[in-house]
Amino acid sequence: MADSSSSGLQDTTSGPEIIIIPLHEDWRYLEDCAKLLNSEWKRSMEARLHSLRKCSDRFPLSLVMVSTSERSHKVLGHSRLASIPGRSDDCYVESGMTIIQAFSFPDSG
Repeated sequence: MADSSSSGLQDTTSGPEIIIIPLHEDWRYLEDCAKLLNSEWKRSMEARLHSLRKCSDRFPLSLVMVSTSERSHKVLGHSRLASIPGRSDDCYVESGMTIIQAFSFPDSG
């Protein structure tokens, strides 16, 4: 069997990578995140987007779980961290990781 690294071939059998990123570092996930949350907890889209746009390096902080592959990126989950009043360095999980979409990985053999 030939060594794939010497032939220039890449392993394409692995599944998508799952990453968690702050929403304000990549706004392209804003609408998908809002749709994900609204699929479980109904709210007007404008109100949802307004709330999500408040995230920053400080609090509140929205974290987005994304499945990435060469062909697509898909929002899988969302979590929101908020500050504790009077304790600027402390936070709590205001909204736990909401994972709505099901996904599967191909057999790795």
